[in-house]
Amino acid sequence: MMANEDPLITETNRVKQKFKWGCLIWLGIFGAGTLVLAILFIGPETLFGYSYLFALLVRIVLTMYLPWLTLPAAVISLILHKNAKSSITAIGVCILLEVLEHYVQSGRGPGARGHLLLSLQDGMIWDYLWVIGYLYLVYWWIIVVKRKKKREENNESWR
Repeated sequence: MMANEDPLITETNRVKQKFKWGCLIWLGIFGAGTLVLAILFIGPETLFGYSYLFALLVRIVLTMYLPWLTLPAAVISLILHKNAKSSITAIGVCILLEVLEHYVQSGRGPGARGHLLLSLQDGMIWDYLWVIGYLYLVYWWIIVVKRKKKREENNESWR
């Protein structure tokens, strides 16, 4: 502890950290209990059917909207000179994903994303580039959120 640091602030931060881990542990216990009760009362087949629908919804939202949400965010980040290298990479990945989608879609109708997922078994390089591209965009958003959170914590510690 520094000489000019307030002991009340130090104790408050320690209690906040302790409660944060306690809340996460109780949240995990609550989630596991809810899952067990859902399996017992609803039935595993219905529960897994709902989880499949939820996973499908997440996949559709990610593949349809993630590049279009990332592109303006990466351009703004590039203009503000934050994460320049990763922002340029994210812009390139967004463009690559759209080009790959239109390449695969040629003559297949609106189900190009589904076709890309199903054709991963064939081992075509385009399919792997498509999956790696989406994984990179998710990684880019995680980096952006973590840096913002770290910046807010640093600003809070200066007060």
